[in-house]
Amino acid sequence: MPVASSEMKTAFVTGVSQGFGKAMAEKLLSEGFRVFGCSRTAPEGLQAHERFHWAAVDLSQLRSVELLVCSMLEGHGRIEFDLVFLNAGRFGPPPRPATEVLRDEFVDVLNLNLLANKVLLDLLLKEHGIAQCVFSASIAGVRMRAGMLSYSVSKAALNALAQIYALEHPSTFFAVLGLCNLHTQLLRDALAGEYVDSFSEVAALRERARDERYLALPSLRAEQVWGLYQVGFDRCLTSGVFQDIRGVLLRG
Repeated sequence: MPVASSEMKTAFVTGVSQGFGKAMAEKLLSEGFRVFGCSRTAPEGLQAHERFHWAAVDLSQLRSVELLVCSMLEGHGRIEFDLVFLNAGRFGPPPRPATEVLRDEFVDVLNLNLLANKVLLDLLLKEHGIAQCVFSASIAGVRMRAGMLSYSVSKAALNALAQIYALEHPSTFFAVLGLCNLHTQLLRDALAGEYVDSFSEVAALRERARDERYLALPSLRAEQVWGLYQVGFDRCLTSGVFQDIRGVLLRG
């Protein structure tokens, strides 16, 4: 096992098997980081990298998350993480009336999008250290749309969680970024299903998403987030406060 030099930066990324998580892990590795990642399925093309450490973790299964992540980190000593990306998430059932969302479906989304992040934050803050933490947030947690109960509630609660942790851990910077319009499976799930035409805002978003120029590839968003990191998150964001990345980029 290669030993990290004292100058090598270290990151932790959830949801590294696809989408933004995988793109961000690839970017960090290309910039010389040591990366610890977790996801339900293996990240194709990353595991052969000597600075990449991976564990199969289903973050919706809260009882096993801490044990599996601790096992991955075991043997590396106390790690001061330069960057943590809490990225893993899912939309949940396709858009439908709130009364049609089953309790178990609702709980599954909350477990992955919200509670797993608390488990990971508590572990990494108590046993290791975090300089900067990036949440994959969403405008859906700020601007509510009919049909998006599970996802919107989970993301609104994630914003609150980030604000509280920022207040209680001022030495860690919490970047709460809405990555917006990512060309991913999550967006496809958000725009599918029999009820979409019943919700005007969701139907309008589906129409916009049919033009691929409206969507951002995960690799582009990873480059943009990396650019903000290089500038300094504290120079363009407020710790713990949600920001739509498109607005941040427009402000320059």
